[in-house]
Amino acid sequence: MTFHVSCASSATGSDASSSPCVQGILRLREKVGDKRLDAACERALAFASPKYRTVKGILDKGLDSEPVAAPPQTPTDTYLSGGRFGRDLNSLLLH
Repeated sequence: MTFHVSCASSATGSDASSSPCVQGILRLREKVGDKRLDAACERALAFASPKYRTVKGILDKGLDSEPVAAPPQTPTDTYLSGGRFGRDLNSLLLH
């Protein structure tokens, strides 16, 4: 129950109980149960999209039963050292 409450409150940012979006998310609980709704809200929050449409789409496609993929890691050493194909100014100007 904790995820769909935070999902619902994140969707509005104001009074969570009066928003139609929040009421829609909480109504989904009657159809799918707390466990599935929590999983769907957790997935929606992982993708920074705590909206009714997102949560409903996750439930409709059955994605709530799949694990949330970790965000891809960026190769930090590539970008910190000037890039893979980066060259300094002298080597660019001395052709």
